[in-house]
Amino acid sequence: MIKFNNHSLMVLGSFLLTSCTLPQPGPNVSEIKNTKNIEIIPMTIDEANKIAEISKIKYNKGIENSIKSITFGSNQKIDHKITIGDSLSIKVQGFTFAHDGSSQLITLVDTFSDVSSNGTINPPYLHHVHIAGMTIPDAQDLLTSHYKEIGQLDNLAVSLTRSNSNTKGGAADSDGIIVTGTISHPEIIPWSGGSMTTARAITIAMSNGSNTLNTGLNEDKDNERDSDFLVSISRKEKIIAEIPISIALEQDIPLQPADHIIIRRHSAVKAILMGGGINKNGVYNFPEQPTLAESIARAGGLNPNTADSSEIFIFHKDIGKDKPTVYTLKLRDASSIIMEQLFPIQNGDIVYVSEAEIVPVARLLSIMLQFGLAYSFAR
Repeated sequence: MIKFNNHSLMVLGSFLLTSCTLPQPGPNVSEIKNTKNIEIIPMTIDEANKIAEISKIKYNKGIENSIKSITFGSNQKIDHKITIGDSLSIKVQGFTFAHDGSSQLITLVDTFSDVSSNGTINPPYLHHVHIAGMTIPDAQDLLTSHYKEIGQLDNLAVSLTRSNSNTKGGAADSDGIIVTGTISHPEIIPWSGGSMTTARAITIAMSNGSNTLNTGLNEDKDNERDSDFLVSISRKEKIIAEIPISIALEQDIPLQPADHIIIRRHSAVKAILMGGGINKNGVYNFPEQPTLAESIARAGGLNPNTADSSEIFIFHKDIGKDKPTVYTLKLRDASSIIMEQLFPIQNGDIVYVSEAEIVPVARLLSIMLQFGLAYSFAR
């Protein structure tokens, strides 16, 4: 059994008091304030309100720009182009067919013809008319001219329909809207030649056997709490916009043929909460922009035994500024609680709460007390 005498215990205490190896949880308040090349801004209610308003304007502007990117050029009428695999409904009315010197009145012919692999159809009384790549009006004009060559007609109607076999990814869906991502049943929604919106496309995809969004192969409850569904719009193999799914469903945002809708989970804000005064240091994700109070609460709040609650620091990297901005909040009265509820935490922010300066001393005394107990037992 190891025994300690009074001299050895005093030497040990002296060593602990002068040692620089005692674990430190981070810089204290005074050390941060004396740091060079940072801009420290004391927080006030007016400043918190100002930053919250700027953050809100920035968010709304981002949504507005995203919607503009999606709707750019959507005011132009876009007709479906016929592709291989399309099924055409062809109606011929009031047609007088001339053949071998005789004429035959065709009151109505209503039939279907599929676009073959070589891009042609076989309409009534005609053979192998190439229409792949044409719009419906162009195809109708072409058929009308062919019928005029072999007879007389009063009216010719051509309409495009999509057979069930062509709604799951066939060649006929080359300009269909693709809805995929974290959704139980990815869907290709045929472009009918009219219009399609984000709300309609997502609703159709979710109603076709998938009334709930898929969270992935592994059920992660924390991930569900930390993130929200984000809708990305891909056009011509390039992501042109990203919006929350709530916006995509609330507004009728017009799409264009062959647009891709990718639904995925996404955290709007990732922030770091650290320091000896924080209960649970870590990186935290939020589905939407949190306030300072919400972010601290998410980290288990301040440690009542160690936190130097005289000041909370929020490190923020402003794009375009040469040095980081550090906002400080003094927890002194009710106004500081109001500021906590107002101040928005932005993506990449660091919230830092240092230990009170008395804590290292208390930790040292605790260590010495443990050695003292060990000494008393060793005697």
